[in-house]
Amino acid sequence: PLKDRLSPEEEVAYLKTLVQRGAAKEYASRWKRVESELAKDPEFALYHAAYLAVWGPVEGREAARQQLANAVEDPARRIVASRLQLLHFASSGDLAGYALALDRLAQVRQDRLTDRVGYWRLLVAAGRNAEARELAENEAAVPQNPRDVLVLAEFCQAIGMTEQAGRLLRQATLKYGGSGIPGTDLLWLARANVLIRTEDWRGIIEMVEQVRAFPAALEILGGWVDAVEGQARHGLDHRDLAKAAFEDAARKGFPRPALAFEVGAEMRRLGYYQAALDVLLPLETAFATNVFYWQTLHQVADALKQDAVLLLRSAAEVRRLKPDDSAAAFNYAAALLTSRQNPGEAVVLTRQALDQMRASPEARVNHCLALALNHRYEEASALLATVDPNRFDPSGNTVYSFAAFSVHLGLKQYDLARLDLDRIRSEHLFPNEVLWLEQMRREYLEPAAGSPTSLDTRSGT
Repeated sequence: PLKDRLSPEEEVAYLKTLVQRGAAKEYASRWKRVESELAKDPEFALYHAAYLAVWGPVEGREAARQQLANAVEDPARRIVASRLQLLHFASSGDLAGYALALDRLAQVRQDRLTDRVGYWRLLVAAGRNAEARELAENEAAVPQNPRDVLVLAEFCQAIGMTEQAGRLLRQATLKYGGSGIPGTDLLWLARANVLIRTEDWRGIIEMVEQVRAFPAALEILGGWVDAVEGQARHGLDHRDLAKAAFEDAARKGFPRPALAFEVGAEMRRLGYYQAALDVLLPLETAFATNVFYWQTLHQVADALKQDAVLLLRSAAEVRRLKPDDSAAAFNYAAALLTSRQNPGEAVVLTRQALDQMRASPEARVNHCLALALNHRYEEASALLATVDPNRFDPSGNTVYSFAAFSVHLGLKQYDLARLDLDRIRSEHLFPNEVLWLEQMRREYLEPAAGSPTSLDTRSGT
């Protein structure tokens, strides 16, 4: 990464940014690279003192705080020291100390909105909500640049001023949203989040129409505009329009992988699985080590019932990233069973799951399937007899009947296997499972009178 190839001067600048952002862990891992610069750069020394005052060893914090206080008395360092003191006062909840440092900055017009918001947060923490709200409302009446609008809107939402946040963002999107200024796309995203949180679906539709009137914004936001329209159409129960909007979003793409993942996850949550898959699949490289990505992709693959290879690959990645997680192991074992691969590994994993969840009918059925894959039909039959199929929903009942079919076929109990086959609904299976059932039916079972000549594809009704 570029941050690992910085010159000493660049490293110092980066470390100052880390302190301002409160990224203490990364600062702690890097600052010794340029420790010699502390004596050469008085300002860097102050930043290091701020780090020590807030996150350093307890025994050294007071000395670091005194170093900042002494610097405040030096006119050349007063502004930097005062701003760094804000970090300490915010961390310690010192409202009075924060107010004094903020006032010093305000006197020379060096206070920033983020500094003032820090003071409001301390007011809220002290139970002085009315004062914080009044100050925020006064600030909202002053024209803001896009970055300040985002900061102010975030605070307003945090203290329940949702209406004010929405109004502020609406004004800002109409003023700046089509300017093409870097970061103005975040105004549209923030406005949409407020509208979604309040389930103002008509407001979303209005916002989408406004975005589309700004070609520059539309180009930057790409498929997100269609995706947020899809959410609104879904909220209004216009499912066909929602589906079309989500499909358009997937086709157009997104400006950032993180935004695409957020949209894909929302599509999955709402049940638009094919569109979610189309959005998520191109993100594999960007999210190769993100367990939430693989979990979401696994959920989509399981819901679609189209690709057993994807189901297994996504389950394997989740297990790789969470090797000690029992749910990850359970899903991986289930994917092995669906794919009919590695029966030896599957039987070990399903046995472990059964030992952990002895009362779980799903764990019992999965172990039955694994035993059958390993041709241990007598053991599978005995375990299956302990499961009540009436406890399952239609999907679970198909898995149970699939396991029963596998066992009865292995035991050459063909009449029972035919009954199992009649209870299986192929919409709850993957194509490779349907194909295997059809092959087994043709090879071992003579069609009973009046039975269909291929696997029944009826619904459960």
